[in-house]
This record gives sequence, structure tokens and C-alpha cells, in this order.
Amino acid sequence: MIKITPITAYEIADFLGVQRPERDAIIKEISIDTREGFGENTCFIAIDGKRFSGNDFLNEAIEKGAKCIVSNLEKAAPVSFISTFDTKKAFLKLSSREIKNTKIIAVTGSVGKTTVKEMISSVLSSQFKVHSTFSNHNNEIGVAQTLFSINNEDFCVVEMGMRGLGEIEELAMVCEPFIGVITNCGTSHIELLGSKENIFRAKCELIKHTTYATIVPFEERFRKLQYGSLQSIFVGEGGNVELLRVTSDKKRIIADIIDNDRNKILTIQIPSFFYHDANNALFAYKVGKLCGVSDKNIINGIMEYKKCGGRGQKIEIGPFEVIDDTYNASFESVEQAIISLAKYSSSVGKKSVLIIGDMLEIGDFSREYHTKIGEIAKKYAIDELVSFGRFSSFVCDGFSGGIIADSLDDIVDIILNKTPKSSVLLVKASRSMGFEKIIDDLKEKIDED
Repeated sequence: MIKITPITAYEIADFLGVQRPERDAIIKEISIDTREGFGENTCFIAIDGKRFSGNDFLNEAIEKGAKCIVSNLEKAAPVSFISTFDTKKAFLKLSSREIKNTKIIAVTGSVGKTTVKEMISSVLSSQFKVHSTFSNHNNEIGVAQTLFSINNEDFCVVEMGMRGLGEIEELAMVCEPFIGVITNCGTSHIELLGSKENIFRAKCELIKHTTYATIVPFEERFRKLQYGSLQSIFVGEGGNVELLRVTSDKKRIIADIIDNDRNKILTIQIPSFFYHDANNALFAYKVGKLCGVSDKNIINGIMEYKKCGGRGQKIEIGPFEVIDDTYNASFESVEQAIISLAKYSSSVGKKSVLIIGDMLEIGDFSREYHTKIGEIAKKYAIDELVSFGRFSSFVCDGFSGGIIADSLDDIVDIILNKTPKSSVLLVKASRSMGFEKIIDDLKEKIDED
């Protein structure tokens, strides 16, 4: 149940630009799930999901006491009934009422957006009241739920995902971000968008609806864009802020960064296994400076940031150091993870083992990119490679070797019986591959022994 600033059913219709219902009602709560308890002033919005239609639950919502219904149907009902073409868009638009004076920081990108969102939130929280997207709930429903739960914070850090052209623009139009951050543009969802150029266009939809500043990679394609009255800040080698030196120990990445706008060098410590998180920290640093955060608080905010589950946590399992990066996988994120695996295992004097599954949603590029992953693992002298999935043979072809596993259980057996003890294991695959089971089963079997 979502509590909202009170509004009438007539005002909801006017706000959405649709016809007013026959009867009015005072609304203080919104629900999109009839399994929740309804209050006395609830509006039920009938949203269609992957497995159900919200319209199937209209009668149940009325029986539970809903005073207002928002649906894409036209129906006579004993409550206030508002008909609109797209209920997801209605839900998203209504959420913008809760923004009020809170400044929105919007983060998108092919990879790294959840990490950057968490870093920015941690940095801003060192000095301000901050709300942010939970986990990676970054579609129109997740963004709406984030906005609905704003409670007069100074800032709200909103992660924005997309699967097609126009989706970022829709989210940005509602949020009107104070600062827009684009971490990168790679190959994620290339199967749906068709080309890297379309991915770039989709991510850059954020810029035209940002009101104060944009922070983007220092790449020629971004430098060629028109930013109008916005401050445009470029991150990376040659940009406004860049890395001077990156090292690591067993617990953290240590980076010297230079802010060329301030002619100042800052040393930051990042609780991460991944070297590329040093680049992610540059975005958080620059957002912090734009929002008035002190250098001391930025350093502390980055040092205290917490990774979300399955995004590079280092776990000791028996004799193995396991890097749990099972949440998802794109070509760029796998490449960077392999580089970090090679650097870290070399620094601690251990064997490096890549446990890799399929990268999905890359369509016709699947053979090419999976072969490249094998080649990258070979280039960085990864000691062992175990692959599972439809495209595992391409990975092994690129690696000129490796083991193709028959199942997730087979991978656990290979680790226990064939992998050298005291190895560093990187476990990574697209979400639907379920590679977290490998880590859970490995823990269980080692604990049994």
C-alpha cells in the first residue's frame, strides 16, 4: 500500500488528462495489488503484468473497499471509476506529485548504473537526507514506487533502465532530474534495440529532460552532443575528473583521482573487488561536488558504500575465494570482471578461475561476443575456465581450451574435484542462468565435509 498526498478522484482524472468519473472520492492511498490490505481511501490502479491483468481483480478491489479504480476499461461501477489508455503511465505520472522540493539525481547506463546509484546515495547521505531506488527496480513501475516513497528528502537517486527507445525519455519527463548521469553505453539489450547506435540514442534521452547538469563519459560521441544550458561534465581520461592511479589490497580498491576543474587530487578507498569501480566512483564524486558535499564526506561516503547482492561480493568458501557476480552479465561487465580477476589473483599469488555462463539478450551477436569473452580470458592469462550454457562452446573456442559443464551441479563437482585449492573463482552469468545456485551448493557441500 502506497500512502500519497491526499487527492480527489476528480483531481486524479484532471492530472492524467482524462474524463472525470461520475462520482468523486478522497484518495489517500494507492494500490496495484489486491493482496494488500486496503484503507478507507484507497485507489486501485489495474496494471497489467507479465502473468496477469489488473482488470481481473477489479471486483475484488471493490469488495475490499477501494473508493476509486483506474483502469484501461470503461465500466459501470459502484465506486469512482477512471478510464485511461495506459495504467502504467498513469501510475508513473501520479508518482511525480510526491517529488515536490526533492531534487532528483537520475542514473542510467548499459552497465554499472546500480553501483553508481549506490555510490551516489552513500556520498550524498553523508551530508543530506537521501532516498533512492531500492535494489535495481528501474522500470516504470519501480521508478514510480521510488517517487511515491519520497518523504521530503533533499535528494532522491533514481536508477533508470530501458529495453527500448523512448523508455528513458518517459521516465525522465516525469522525474525532471536535477542531475543526469550516464555511466556508459555498451551492448546491453542490443538484441532488442538492434545496434549500439540505438542504445546510445536511448540512453541520451535522459539529457533533454535534465535541468542542471549531466555527467557522462569522456568519449567523442558524448562530446559531440548539444547540452544547451546544462553543465556538461566529462568523466574519464582527459575529462573533468579522471583516475591517476589505481591499486588494491585484499579488502579494497585504492584510487587517486584528479579533479581538473579544481586542480585537486583526492585519494579514495572503495570496498570492492572490481578495479572498474574506481571509474564508477568518479561519477559519485562529481555528483557530490555539484551538490555541495565536502571532500571529507565524499571520501567517507565512497568508503562506506554497500554493494547490492550478487554484484561482486568476495566470499571465503572453504579454501576458495569466490567472487559472487551472479546478478547479471553483459559483454562489458564480463570483460571488466575478467581484468579484475586477473589483477587480483596475481596480486595475492593464487590461481584464477572463471566460471562463466551465457550472456543473454545479445541476439545475433551471441557467437561473436561469447568467443570474445574466451579470447579476453586467454589474453589476461586466466588459469582455468569452466563454461555452461548454450554458448559455452564459443567461449571455450575463444579460450582455446576450458571445460564445458553439463549442469550447474556439474560445475560444483568440477570446482571440488578439479580446481586447485586456494584459487580465486569469479562466478558470472546473466540473471536467468541461476548461477547463484553454484555458490549456494558449493557452500553446502564444503560445510558438509
